[in-house]
Amino acid sequence: MLAHHYLAALEFGRAAGLETASVAERARIALRDAGDRALALDAFPAAARFYEQAVELWPPDDAERSRLLLAYGQALFRQLQGFDVLAEARDGLLAAGDVDRAAEAEACLGALARYTGRIDEASLHLDRAAELAEGRPASAPIAFVLWQLSRASMLAGANEKAIELGRRALEMAEELGFEEVRVGALTSIGTARANSGDLNGIHDLERAIEIAETARSAEVSRGYGNLGSVVTDLGDVRRGRELVEKALETAERFGHSAGIRFHRGNRTQVLFQVGQWEEALEECEVFLAEAEAGSPHYMDAGVRIVQAQIRLARDDVARALVDAQAGLARARDIRDPQILHGALATAAFLFLETGLRQEAEEAIAELVAAGPPPAEFVTFAIVLTGLGRGADALAAADAATRQTPWVDAARAYIHGDFVRAADLLDEIGDLPLEAYVRLRAAGHFAAEGRQEEGEWQVERAFAFYRSVGATRYIRKGEALLAAAS
Repeated sequence: MLAHHYLAALEFGRAAGLETASVAERARIALRDAGDRALALDAFPAAARFYEQAVELWPPDDAERSRLLLAYGQALFRQLQGFDVLAEARDGLLAAGDVDRAAEAEACLGALARYTGRIDEASLHLDRAAELAEGRPASAPIAFVLWQLSRASMLAGANEKAIELGRRALEMAEELGFEEVRVGALTSIGTARANSGDLNGIHDLERAIEIAETARSAEVSRGYGNLGSVVTDLGDVRRGRELVEKALETAERFGHSAGIRFHRGNRTQVLFQVGQWEEALEECEVFLAEAEAGSPHYMDAGVRIVQAQIRLARDDVARALVDAQAGLARARDIRDPQILHGALATAAFLFLETGLRQEAEEAIAELVAAGPPPAEFVTFAIVLTGLGRGADALAAADAATRQTPWVDAARAYIHGDFVRAADLLDEIGDLPLEAYVRLRAAGHFAAEGRQEEGEWQVERAFAFYRSVGATRYIRKGEALLAAAS
């Protein structure tokens, strides 16, 4: 309110031709304070508006300008904006010898580049942030830098490094009472622990959510989202979907644009898995239109792969392959395991389904070396078995860090126990994979002359495929029934 009144006074004074320097000074201070208050409440759009107006009134040569620009950049950063503002803040802070805040600006630039899928650029900024932060005493900016480095390591699959950096950030945050970093560090630690097979990481994630809910921190959305991914990897798609929806809901509540975009991308996969294909396809089209209009994102690859699966199931083969190739190319550009490995497994499946055996072999070869992500284990097994490499799939299942229902379903599929594999997928909640495996079971029973059992599996698959308009697989099921008759 104070900022509003000073701005009104400034406007009226200028209109009347009065001297307004003293009013302008009070206005910019009030605007900065209003921005600080809004940022503390995670009201990012409001904070950005206040800071923007303060910057316009701030003297270019004032020592406080670079700190104001950093605060402005922090507000924009949460809305997937602010490269130029943060770069200017970093340069000014370095010139002033404020190394800690310069490192913070560099970490924001790295995180922002990563959000938009510019991984090489992100690495340069984050490496520079790490250099600046090295050996510095505990402070809020250094705790923030360590958190961002932990998160980047977790996304890159460097779990031990993520945990070590996250614990350093957590220690500083608890010492300084910095709740945002406390929550963020716990989220990265918990996710990295769970990804490396330590299920106590779930407790870290739950603790992060509890702290964030109490503190009313926007970081709660990332806690929900990461817990949703972990739960899905452990074999509970339905619970994972609930948590992803919660993540999106909380990001929207805080106006956290970065979180909203990320969770929207993630949501397309769970919508596909639970059979809400119209909603998934609509979300894919909107998301990719934004990317093509000049707003690329880290989640583009996964969204394209989801769209490819729906298009293939609906017999739109040509466009499905375009999506699969584009999604895989984008995932290879990003290189992070959580994006690349899932894209490799699903793209290999799509290639094999459409007769592109060589392309399938090339994609799956990359994944054999790295090991499939938990939720892609069945797809991985389907492709390798289809390529006559069931032994490789079985070896990967036996070597898996976590023996989850996904791995159990994959192992059953490899051994030809398709009904058990489908029943496990039903319990997991992945409806498209369950239906696909039931068709395989039907084909197996038909080959053995077990007509009634085959028909039962086809009808169960049809219950799903007809609900989503999967004409390709309905046609295959009808061919199996006709052959049996």
